[in-house]
Amino acid sequence: MKPTEELKIEHRVITGMFEILKAILGEMNSPKNTTKNHLQIVLEFLKVFVDQCHHGKEEELLFPALVETGLPSNGGPIRVLLQEHQAGRELLEKMEASLENLDT
Repeated sequence: MKPTEELKIEHRVITGMFEILKAILGEMNSPKNTTKNHLQIVLEFLKVFVDQCHHGKEEELLFPALVETGLPSNGGPIRVLLQEHQAGRELLEKMEASLENLDT
């Protein structure tokens, strides 16, 4: 399997977890009252698998390989992707802070 195929599979896994998060959030005001633990598990997945593992592969391996092919390292799509990774990290921090204040 090509490394880029592995990243594509990981993207599908990540999308699946966002669907799970969407379902959890949709049930928060229902009589089931989704537990804080469910959200903690999702956030742990986002921190470990998405940010450390997946983004780590992109930032340490894929992006440098793209630079070697001629893409600029300080602009273009690589810059946009790095900005998206940083935005994700900032959103994750906000979600963690919000979770601390959740009474479930």
